[in-house]
Amino acid sequence: MEPQFAAATWLKLVDEYPKVLRAETESPGPQMEELSFSDVVAALPPPSAWDSLASAIRKRNKGTAGDLALLMLAQTLTGDQPGQLRTAVLIRAKMGKIQPGATDYILGSLNEALASASNDPASMVKALEMRLNAGERMGGRFIVPDLVSVLGREKAAALLTRILTTSKQPIHIPYGKQTQALARDLATRLVAQLKAPQWELAQSTEAGALYNALAKRFPNSPKESENPWGSRNSAAMFRLIALVLEGRVAEAKAFGLKSLNGDFHYYMPEDVAYQVEREGGAEAMRDVLGALLEKKPDLPLWDQYIRLAVMTKQTEPMIVFMRKVAANPKLSAAARMSVGTSLYKALLAADRVDEGVAAIQKLLKQRAKPDEEYTLTTAATTLAKLGNLLGKAEWTEEGVKAAKASVARDKNGFSSSSVVDLLLDLGRPAEAEAMAAQAVARSMADPSGMAGFNSEPLVVLAGVYHRTNRPQDVLTLLDEAEQWKATDLVEIYASKDGQDTPLGFMAASALAKVGRREEALRIVEAVLRKVGDFDPAYELLIEVQGANALPLLEALHERDHFEERPLIWKAAVLLKEGRTDEAAAVARQAIAVDPSDGGQKFGRRMRVYGILADALERKGDTAQANTFREAVKAIRISEEGDKFVEAGLVQRGIKLYDEALRHFDDAYCIQSRLAVQLAEQGREQEAAEHYRRAYELMPSSFGRVETHCFGCEGVFRGRTAQKVAEEVFIGMVKKDPTRPQLHYLLGYLRENQGRSAEALKHYQKAVELDPDYLNAWSRILILGHSVTVPRKLREATILQQLRLDPLGRHGRHDTSIVTDLKALWRVAERAEKEAAVPASLYPLKASAVALQHKPTDEMESWGMATARREMMDDTAPSHPGAFVAQNGVVQALISIFDISMQMGDEFPDAAGVSVSAGH
Repeated sequence: MEPQFAAATWLKLVDEYPKVLRAETESPGPQMEELSFSDVVAALPPPSAWDSLASAIRKRNKGTAGDLALLMLAQTLTGDQPGQLRTAVLIRAKMGKIQPGATDYILGSLNEALASASNDPASMVKALEMRLNAGERMGGRFIVPDLVSVLGREKAAALLTRILTTSKQPIHIPYGKQTQALARDLATRLVAQLKAPQWELAQSTEAGALYNALAKRFPNSPKESENPWGSRNSAAMFRLIALVLEGRVAEAKAFGLKSLNGDFHYYMPEDVAYQVEREGGAEAMRDVLGALLEKKPDLPLWDQYIRLAVMTKQTEPMIVFMRKVAANPKLSAAARMSVGTSLYKALLAADRVDEGVAAIQKLLKQRAKPDEEYTLTTAATTLAKLGNLLGKAEWTEEGVKAAKASVARDKNGFSSSSVVDLLLDLGRPAEAEAMAAQAVARSMADPSGMAGFNSEPLVVLAGVYHRTNRPQDVLTLLDEAEQWKATDLVEIYASKDGQDTPLGFMAASALAKVGRREEALRIVEAVLRKVGDFDPAYELLIEVQGANALPLLEALHERDHFEERPLIWKAAVLLKEGRTDEAAAVARQAIAVDPSDGGQKFGRRMRVYGILADALERKGDTAQANTFREAVKAIRISEEGDKFVEAGLVQRGIKLYDEALRHFDDAYCIQSRLAVQLAEQGREQEAAEHYRRAYELMPSSFGRVETHCFGCEGVFRGRTAQKVAEEVFIGMVKKDPTRPQLHYLLGYLRENQGRSAEALKHYQKAVELDPDYLNAWSRILILGHSVTVPRKLREATILQQLRLDPLGRHGRHDTSIVTDLKALWRVAERAEKEAAVPASLYPLKASAVALQHKPTDEMESWGMATARREMMDDTAPSHPGAFVAQNGVVQALISIFDISMQMGDEFPDAAGVSVSAGH
């Protein structure tokens, strides 16, 4: 459209919006709750019309809160930051008159978004001052940006002093070590003037002076459960760790006994736990935790104690100690549950299986509170899995019986899906179906409960029918069930059962099996566009289309260059068609995308190596084909090892990993898993050997995206791991400084060492060498939680992520901080082309009728809307206007516009209109 006409047309939508809401309030329908002012904002015209739109909005501004929100939206679109701040003052004054105090939270969100989006120090200070002036009416935490890097130390100190001596809210400084340290120092010196105990600032091993000052000034601070932000317990945990690292072990024990209670809202942060190990405090911390748990067994520290005891080769004394604590007749029920759970895990990890099973059996005789029932379900399923793995049918039976009983007692029914999966894995489909049907009945009986907010119980039941090859039952469920809470499969086709099988795939598979192949093809194509890494959907596509699937596979690859599955299945089709050379070339192309293939489930990983082996054998290269076959065999053996580790039998898992490496020594993921488990067992010298081999293999095993397989996540943690990684990566960078993977890996290592500023430089070097290195761009943004990433770099990183991954398939795009919305729009245009969703996939006939005739109360309609939105939304928005609507300032303005209508500010007859803006 011509810019002025486009602007006028959009403003007509703005004026139409409240009328639609009023009409639907008077005659509510099943889709009413899905409309939001976010949808109107998402329909904005393109940037070429924004100047015209801003001009038209200025002319119609009558000073109402809604008009002011539109004015500020125009200023945000055109980058007028001084204008934003002037309008923010007017909005606060206007909203305060509508209903004083009622809108402080939304206005606070606006202030925080303005501060975060500010490009100049003056604007940031003004936004923070507005937040400060709102006082305690705002509620929540007072979020402070990295002031030192923006204002300098002197000005930052002045502003922090005002905040500390004025605010009654917990102060949260998410990143910026210099700002955090300055705030701690100021809070310590100004403790007498603090209006609230700033415990969150004391959550650091460097905050000893502040902790002591706060404890003296605020001796009666509330418990963690009464004060979820800035808790004293969490700060006390950091203080205890600091005392241990300083070698003051006796003081640490006395302090912990005096200061820590059994409140379960705190824990020892994982990165701090590894810091203790790196700095040589593992034995001392083990002894301190043991002393605390002996006196206070309800402390949530058993997992950390067990890990440290095993690592320091004190497994036997640990088990003796835990048995002693568990035998205490005065133990509370909660503590008995916690100790019993930790004991059976420790025994299994030590390969004392019979004793571990006895501990599970004893635990299962306990009565659990409703919120603890999940613990018993987990113990019961563990017992059943152990029986299945070890050929002990009596354990399997006992575990299944206990799991069923636990699910029956669990009113929320959250664990029923895991037990259904267990029963199916054990080959007991009738019992699985009965349990899934019971969950459906429960959701029908309580439609306003959590289970009634979505169709998950029906999805699980459909999964039972699918996995037991009952296609007609799947279709009957889709046609006749009234509880899908959707009118068409397109609204829920990406929802998954406990095995991560999309409902859309179940429907497509069923349709194909009953001969309705065209319908099946349409649905499976939609599934692959939504869930591009699901191998069974590719198998179904090729089963239905054969070689005719090649164009779609190529299109799927063009849509997402970081997803290797379309290439893998293209290679499979080419091989089947006798095009051997092409198949081998495409298979190698797929391997280059993600050589480790770590994101796949058991039995699917490394499939491409098998395809490449077949192609090479046809070409007469038997030796290389056998090498690749051995690689696949090694992965399958390691997956068996994963099952044992997952069931708690770590020693047996280690043996299987070792066996796997005898088939293929060059698998970085197996080397990593073995190294991590050996280190956890305190077998440091053996672990070092496997860490070294894993690190040597990593550069060639990482593409521009990498997926960590089960058990590889902690491969850079711990003293031994980091020492070896340092040697390997530094040596490799000296030999080949232009290889981006090496700089990426060094960045990853520095992150795990807590050296965030150095990590940032390595990630920047990686993207300098390879601008398409998606995961390196992603890590730059993640670092923003611990170190200041300059605003220019943050915005550039987000735009690069969006360029490379417009659909957000490999990480969520946080576009809320992007201030150059014109640049955002241009980059986001590709997402609109790629994210199209069919209008319909398969009508849910009975559900549509039920929705049309069933009256809905406010809570249930909210739940239905939430469920539908979660299932429908792609990981990223689908068109440029939706990206703009995600901007932090714009989100706050959407809320303000809706609230202004709710409270009758600009539409006198709109009072009482129920609006859902996704707040």
